Amino acid sequence: GFALEFSELREYTHGFFSNIAELLDDGFTQV
Repeated sequence: GFALEFSELREYTHGFFSNIAELLDDGFTQV
């Protein structure tokens, strides 16, 4: 149902933003 899809979507976006944050952090530390 909707609840399951929302939960999966939230986990996906959380992991996505976590990866972006790590990439940005690596980029800033290299500068």
